[in-house]
Amino acid sequence: MVKRSLIALLLSGLTFQAGAEPLTMELILQKVVNHYPSLKIASMQVEKASKESSRVNSQFGWQLSGESGLSHQTSMSGPAVNQVMVGGGAARKLSSGDMLTLSGSLSRDNITDSYGIPVQMDPATNLSLKAEYRRSLGRGADNLDYQLANSQAEVGTKMAQAQERLQYDQLASQILGLYLQAVSTHKQIDNVKASIKHSQRLDKFVKSRLGLGISESKDELQVDAQLKGLKARLKGLQLQWVQQEVSLNRLMGLPWDTHLEIELASTNHLQHELLESYVEEAIGHSPELVLIDSELKLAETAIKTKGNNRKDTFDLVGFVGNRFASGDTALGSTSITEPQIGIRIEYKKSLDHSGYDAELSQAYLDRSIALQKREDAKETIHYNIASLLAEIKESKTAYKAAQLSMQSEQAKLTEAEQRYRRGRIEIDRLIQFESQLTESKLVVALQQVELTKREQQLNIVRGAIWKNIDLPQYDWSAQSGDGQFMSTAK
Repeated sequence: MVKRSLIALLLSGLTFQAGAEPLTMELILQKVVNHYPSLKIASMQVEKASKESSRVNSQFGWQLSGESGLSHQTSMSGPAVNQVMVGGGAARKLSSGDMLTLSGSLSRDNITDSYGIPVQMDPATNLSLKAEYRRSLGRGADNLDYQLANSQAEVGTKMAQAQERLQYDQLASQILGLYLQAVSTHKQIDNVKASIKHSQRLDKFVKSRLGLGISESKDELQVDAQLKGLKARLKGLQLQWVQQEVSLNRLMGLPWDTHLEIELASTNHLQHELLESYVEEAIGHSPELVLIDSELKLAETAIKTKGNNRKDTFDLVGFVGNRFASGDTALGSTSITEPQIGIRIEYKKSLDHSGYDAELSQAYLDRSIALQKREDAKETIHYNIASLLAEIKESKTAYKAAQLSMQSEQAKLTEAEQRYRRGRIEIDRLIQFESQLTESKLVVALQQVELTKREQQLNIVRGAIWKNIDLPQYDWSAQSGDGQFMSTAK
C-alpha cells in the first residue's frame, strides 16, 4: 500500500515545499540524535547504573534494630518469672571493614513462688549497655567485599556509558549508509536529467535537419529511443529517492513526505602520515576497549577478593559495657552494678580450600582473557585505520583518474558533434559517445561518494564525527505522580 502511494506521488507530479535547507551528513545526524527514542533508553541505563554506587555505600550507614517481648517462665520446684523486656541497638560497618555495634536492653522481672505469691515487693530491673568493636585480621581484612562491590558499581556505570557510546556510533554508521545511498541516488538523478537535456537538444537538432532532408528518419528514431530509455530510468531513480526520503524523515522525526535537499560536503582529505595519531584517537574513543578494560578491572578485583576468601577467619573483638540490676525483696533492697570490659579473639579455619582455589583460578583466567582481548582489539583498530587510510589514498587516485577520463570523454563528444554536423559521422556513434560521457560523469560523482564514505568511516572510528554534534543530556531525576520518570534535555 505504501509503495503504491509512493508511485502515485511520483506520477501525479506533486511538488514538495521549496526552500528546504540542504542537508549534510552532520545536519542529518544532529536531527536524528535529537529525535531518536532509543538514545533515551541508553541514557536511562546509564542513570540506573550510576545508582548502584549509592546502594553500595549505603551499607556504611547506621543500621538500627529493636526488640520487645513478654515471657512467663515456670519450673517444677523453683519460682516462676514474669518478664517484660525491651532492647535495641545500632550497628555500623566502616569503610575499613571494621564493625561498631552499640546495644542495650532493659527488663523487668516479677518473681513468684510455686504458689504464685510474689517473692519481691517490686519487680527486679536489669539494664545492660554494651559497645563492641570488631576488626578482621584475616579473612575480610581491608573490606575487600566492599571494594569488589564498589568496583562492580563503577564498572557497571562505565559499561553503560560505553554501551551508550556504542549505540551512538552504530547510529552514525547507519545514518552514513542511508545518507550516501541518498547522495548516490541524487547524483544519478542529476546525471540522467543532464543526459535528457542533452538528448532533447540533439533531438531538436535532428528534426530541424530532417526537414531539410539532411538527416534520416532512423536518426530521429535512435534519439527518441534514447530519450525514452533515459526517462524510464529517471522514474525508477525518483521512486528510489522518495523511498530513501521516507527512511530519513522517519529517523529525523519529520513528516514522511517532507522534501529533503541532500548536499555532499566538500571532502576533507586525511593525511596518511598521521596513522599513529589516528590510532591513539580511536583507542581513546573505542567503546569496545572500555568494555574490555571494565572486564579487566573486575577480574583484578575478583583476584584480590577470592584470595582473601581463602584466608582463615581471624577477628579481634573489643567490648565495653555495664550491667545494672536492682530489686526490692523481703530481705531489703538490692542493687548490683557490673562493669564489663574485655577483648576476645574469634578464629575459624576451613580445611577444604579446593572451592576457593577454583574460584581464584577462574579469576586469573578472566584477567588473562581480558588482557588478550584488549591486545586483539588494539591490533584490530590499528589495521582498520591503516586499511581506511590506504583506501582513502587509492580513492583519491581513482577520483582524479575519473576526472581525467571525464575530460577526455567530453572532448571526444565535442569533436564528434562537430563531425556529425558536417555529416561525417553516424548518429549512433554520437549517441554512444554521449552515453560514455554520461557514464564518466557518474563515475566521478560516485568516486567522490566513495571517498567521502571512507573518510566518514574513519571519523566514526576516531570519534571525530561527534565534535560538531550537540549530544542531548537528559535529567532523569524528575518523577511524575504515577511513578514514571520524566526526562529534561539539557
